[in-house]
Amino acid sequence: MIIYILPLPISTFLIYGGLFYLKLYSSILVEAKGVLVLGSVGILFSNTLVFYTFRRLKEAMNRANSLELEQMKEKLHIIYYEKLKEKNIEHSQIIHNLNYYFETIGRLANDNQCNGILKILEGIEIKIQDIHIHSYCTNIILNAILTEKSQQAKMLDIKFHIFVEPMLNVDTIKDIDLISVFGNLITNAIEATQKCEGKYIKMQLYMTNKNKFIIFKLENTYEVSPKRKGLIFETTKNNKEKHGIGIEHTRKILESYGGYLNIDLQESICNITAMFST
Repeated sequence: MIIYILPLPISTFLIYGGLFYLKLYSSILVEAKGVLVLGSVGILFSNTLVFYTFRRLKEAMNRANSLELEQMKEKLHIIYYEKLKEKNIEHSQIIHNLNYYFETIGRLANDNQCNGILKILEGIEIKIQDIHIHSYCTNIILNAILTEKSQQAKMLDIKFHIFVEPMLNVDTIKDIDLISVFGNLITNAIEATQKCEGKYIKMQLYMTNKNKFIIFKLENTYEVSPKRKGLIFETTKNNKEKHGIGIEHTRKILESYGGYLNIDLQESICNITAMFST
C-alpha cells in the first residue's frame, strides 16, 4: 500500500525544488509569498498526516487479524469440547445398553448361537471405535486443528494419513501461529487434493536435532498447478482480493521462529516442508 502514497512526498520534493532551486520564489510578490508559504506548510502537514494515517491503518489491520485468529482459537476450543461432550453422551448410552447386550449374549450362549454373539460383539466394538476421539498430541489447539481437518478430509473422501511424534512439544509456538501455519497449509492441501483423482494427504510432524527444531511435512496430490512469481504463489480462487497471501504470511511466521518454508511441486504431487526453531 505504501507504493500508492509515495508519489505525494516525491511530488512535494519536486515542487520545492522547482521553487527554490530555479529561483522562482524570489520573483513572486510578498503577498503571494505568504500564500505560498502557507501552502508549502500545508503540503508538509499533508505528508505527515498521510503517513500517520497509513501507520494507524496498519495497526488497525494487525489488530483485526489478531482478533480474527483469536476468534478461530476460541472456535477450535468450542468445537473440541463440544465433540468431547457429544462422545461422552454416546459413551454413556453404550454403558446404559450393556445390560441388554449381556442379556442377549447370555440367551445366545444358551442356544449355542456363536455367530450371533460375534455379531453383537462386533457391533459393540464398532460403536466404541465411533466414539473414540483421536489424540494426536497434547496441545489442545493443534489437536483440534488436526481433528477438524481429518474429519473434513474424510467427508471429501480424501485419504488423510497423520503421523505425530508422541513426545512432540509445540508449547514454544503461539496458538495464533499454530492456527495460521497448520490451518492454512492443511486447508490448501485439502482444497488442492479434492479436485483430482487418487486424492490423498500425508502429514508428518516431529522434532529433530535434540528437539531444537520442529519439522512439519505435508504431501498431497493436486491437479491445477498454482501460478508462481518468484517465491510467491498466486491464488487460483476467484476472489483474489481475499486469497493468495496465505503462503507468504505462513512463510513470514516461520521465519520469525528462525525457520523456513519450502514448496516442491512435482508432477501431480506437492511436497511442503515447514520448520520451526524452538
